[in-house]
Amino acid sequence: MLATYYDLWYIAKWGDGSFIDDGIRLATKLPNWGAPPTTHYELGVPLLGHSFRWRNVDGKLCFTGNCYTSTTRGKHNGTCVRPAQEVIGKHPERWLYTMRRVNQERFEAAKAKADKRVDDNIGYAWKNLPRYSMLLWLFRRLGLEDLFRETCSQHGEHWKFDMRELLDDLIRSPRRLWTDTVEGTHLKTRRLVDDGVVYSGTMKVGKIYV
Repeated sequence: MLATYYDLWYIAKWGDGSFIDDGIRLATKLPNWGAPPTTHYELGVPLLGHSFRWRNVDGKLCFTGNCYTSTTRGKHNGTCVRPAQEVIGKHPERWLYTMRRVNQERFEAAKAKADKRVDDNIGYAWKNLPRYSMLLWLFRRLGLEDLFRETCSQHGEHWKFDMRELLDDLIRSPRRLWTDTVEGTHLKTRRLVDDGVVYSGTMKVGKIYV
């Protein structure tokens, strides 16, 4: 039996006041050339028996399920789970998605660990952000790594490690997470609002550093 989940990639609007988004977009462009200019990652979990996306009688796009991530947006500080409508509903046009199916047992085990990280949250991993534009060996040699907190894409990385979709923990940026989990596959990354394909996993994306 297979479980379905969604990789959700946020494309920030340049200069909309979020200097963190602008900085991540600039710092991760060259090492992940050809990947979507995503600055934030969420993992979407549909409610059992419900569609993740649907339209109400007025034609408005709605979302049912939950999103897992680590963030400082709104009232949150660190690893959290939020209703999908709360996360995506304000700007659905800024989100891309890749739908995935995975072994149900692996998914449930990964979800249990993610729920535990939510319960044990002690804040956002600000110290890990420089890794997005720094060689991993140098980052760790300098002792910069926060071992007890996560960034958004690092939370997704942990999900994928527990589901055996990744074999390592590299503290990936959102762009690097896309490169390492979509590039080289036949998965399509689509716009959430209309399903238009904007990035294909079969693109050639250069990996400049580890």
